[in-house]
Amino acid sequence: MVGDRTLMHRIAIAKTIGLLISVLLWIALPDYNPELRTNQFWGLLLWYPTMGALVGILGALDYHPHFRMPVAWWFRGPLLVGWMNFLLGMFMGSDMQLFLANLGFPGATPLDVALWLTVEGMFIGAVMDFATSHFTRAES
Repeated sequence: MVGDRTLMHRIAIAKTIGLLISVLLWIALPDYNPELRTNQFWGLLLWYPTMGALVGILGALDYHPHFRMPVAWWFRGPLLVGWMNFLLGMFMGSDMQLFLANLGFPGATPLDVALWLTVEGMFIGAVMDFATSHFTRAES
């Protein structure tokens, strides 16, 4: 079982990474999507720290009891954040089309938005879970 100190460190590391990514989005998003509403803007700011907390908590469970096998960081983090970003893309797809159009994809559909958010989430989830697994393993 994972101790409380290690679990809190995992959550803190992943939330810090999520906060840094959210601040980068906070800075860059108004340039690419000026019509984004205030509640969507704040929701996106708080999205990645929340995903970081989930990665930190679920990352402590490195063994799957049903399948009786270990779960690696490269599977766990990308799956979680990729899936949550896919759902985000499905809900905000039409609103984020302008964002993709300003990035150079003028014919983007809401499904394209969900696809790109999924790929982005898988990358961010891998970074979060790698960092938390690496730094808490070296610590214990």
